Amino acid sequence: MNWPWMNLKEQPEWLPPALVIWVILMMFVGWGSLVFEELTERRAREAILSVLGDLSPNASVTINGDARQQAPVLEALRGLHHVESHHSYPLEPLQVEIRDGNKTIELVVAQDSERPDEYWVFRPGANYHNDPLGESLGRIETQVFHDKSPAAGR
Repeated sequence: MNWPWMNLKEQPEWLPPALVIWVILMMFVGWGSLVFEELTERRAREAILSVLGDLSPNASVTINGDARQQAPVLEALRGLHHVESHHSYPLEPLQVEIRDGNKTIELVVAQDSERPDEYWVFRPGANYHNDPLGESLGRIETQVFHDKSPAAGR
């Protein structure tokens, strides 16, 4: 089959510049989506860290509905930061709820598949990637969540 654009003698003169422009635009779209993703994660992380910083000493913490001592859990969560992707994935999610008066913070924490002391932190709800765990906030390094029993951290 003879395609019209395969015959270089009949190629329109606007085609090469159009292809160059298209490739450049696709590079900007790809780069822009990466920047957008990092920006949204940073803004969400900063918002959560701000709320965690404003908690009173009377705040209570539950993990999967079981009460936990608040200090070690909050200390771990306040270490939330961005980690570049390293081809791992979150394992079994833990539901973390922090209550302070009329303020409630719900988070999902899941252990990394490759690094046992690294946990992914998510804010449940709608997100850019439609991730069922929620919007990614970053990672923490801790051993607080290793023991999932209610007495852990006491």
